[in-house]
Amino acid sequence: MALKHYVGTLLILCLFGFFKELKPSEPYLTEYLTGFEYKNLTKDDVYQKVYPVWSYAYFFVLIPVFLLTDLVRYKPMIMFEGLVYVVTWVLLLWAEGVVAMQVMQFIYGMATASEVAYYTYIYAKVPKTDYMRVSSLTRFSILMGKFVSGLLSQLLDTFDVRAAAVPYIRMGKFVSGLLSQLLDTFDVVDYRELNYISLGGVSTAFILCIFLPSIKTSIYFHHKDPDNDTLQEPNGHKDRGLCFRASQLLWNHAKDSYRQNYVIKWSIWVAASTCLNFQIGNYIQPLWQEIQVDQEDSELFNGGVEAVTTLLGALIVALVGLVKFNWSKSGDYAILLISVLGAIVLAVMSQTQSIWVAYVGYILIRMSYQLLMTVASFELASHIPNDSSGLVFGLNTWVALGLQSLLTLAVADSVGLALPIRDQFVVYASLYGLVGVFFASYFLLKAYCDMKR
Repeated sequence: MALKHYVGTLLILCLFGFFKELKPSEPYLTEYLTGFEYKNLTKDDVYQKVYPVWSYAYFFVLIPVFLLTDLVRYKPMIMFEGLVYVVTWVLLLWAEGVVAMQVMQFIYGMATASEVAYYTYIYAKVPKTDYMRVSSLTRFSILMGKFVSGLLSQLLDTFDVRAAAVPYIRMGKFVSGLLSQLLDTFDVVDYRELNYISLGGVSTAFILCIFLPSIKTSIYFHHKDPDNDTLQEPNGHKDRGLCFRASQLLWNHAKDSYRQNYVIKWSIWVAASTCLNFQIGNYIQPLWQEIQVDQEDSELFNGGVEAVTTLLGALIVALVGLVKFNWSKSGDYAILLISVLGAIVLAVMSQTQSIWVAYVGYILIRMSYQLLMTVASFELASHIPNDSSGLVFGLNTWVALGLQSLLTLAVADSVGLALPIRDQFVVYASLYGLVGVFFASYFLLKAYCDMKR
């Protein structure tokens, strides 16, 4: 199948990915939730009661969403993702109170888990020879959405945007079809208006995904019989048999993938690093806010930092794909180096009084994760059976979320220790160090066993 046969579908999917990430209010969520003129929640409520809900929701719904995505054949779950993003920002704008914000975080966790449909939809539409090309395009659209979102949020937060800019902001709100006239009453763009723009972005994404063509097949529940090329799908009395075959296929894919030590090694790193990456991303704004309290200059550059982080991450991902390197031999050293770097950087961030040191540290942590995560994706994909990539990465992410939920419960949630934010980052630094110690021990043991042979 030539590229021209699915270029329209790919264009819609990429635009969906771009607009669903066009959420310039995200870098300032903590300021919005704690601001007196906005939600006026206490920091303890936000850090200990609201933010932890996302981790728990993501963990509990990921596996059901993964199976449901295959069962309903992708498009309905993409539409569901777009819809729950809209509901998330509706709650952010008009709901009040801790419980309402907890519900918002739970729905946001459902939206995040539903991204699996976005990443797997196009693979059911194009031949395997074009997988690398379409993967790059869909991920690029996501990164560009995040980059523009971060850049836009920083520009609008830094500069007073008065009457001349109001029509352009209205255009973003017009896409969402909600409350475009409210901007007339504001003299500058504040955090609430950034949320209006975010609502416009996710609403546009939801409208776009309606036009995606449906998919007839899927990997597990609607696969083609290899013997007679007929479509196997649930239908009446055959439901139990096909569901049993789907579960058997899932088990076989998992068993065939995880029987290799090489896959287990990279999967452990993916689970551990993704857990810490999610946790750092979820609690970096409270750390920045804590540091900012002690400084006379109250100017925030959260959006700009997110934009730079995304852009540099995209460049690193592209560079890794272009440069030929034997990661099967050098990957062990990279894991150790990045684990040690992460531990040092997080320890410095936990104690620094400079917001710029914290910003640079965050960029380094995110870039190093993107680098090695890209390598891990390549290495895992090249060592597992065909059609198992989604399952393996889904299971690795699910384990990461389970670890993150336990970590959140222990150090951040009011049920656990509810540590101050700086102490939390000391814990994260220590865990990065433990990851390094674990892999150093594994590599030394492996080298010793190789010498004994």
